[in-house]
Amino acid sequence: MRCPRRTKDSHGRDAWVEKNGRHVCSYCGSLDSETFVYLVSRALEQEEEAAVLIEDTDKSYKFYVNEFLLEGGTARWKFYTQHLQDLDEEERDDLGGDLLTAVTKFWEWMRQESEENEDSDDE
Repeated sequence: MRCPRRTKDSHGRDAWVEKNGRHVCSYCGSLDSETFVYLVSRALEQEEEAAVLIEDTDKSYKFYVNEFLLEGGTARWKFYTQHLQDLDEEERDDLGGDLLTAVTKFWEWMRQESEENEDSDDE
């Protein structure tokens, strides 16, 4: 495998390596596309308690995935959209709408957390 984030002048072989139970790129640290799609679907399925939140960044090609672990704590992953080349066109199209919905859920969750913190400060 060659990481799509490598420049043309950059040489080397890359691989998917395991990190805390997830596969990440040995070069850039991005989640693999299959795992990213799975985590986006988990973000869409949840109702009350968030198990996965997808966060956009100021870079159009980068997202953060915040995964709340059953054993406690949070895992924070990054995903670079250059790795979407592993998906076929239909899978990429399906992901587009799901990703927008998941990011919207993240910002709704942030707003709600902020309002709850403001309410507790007023008491």
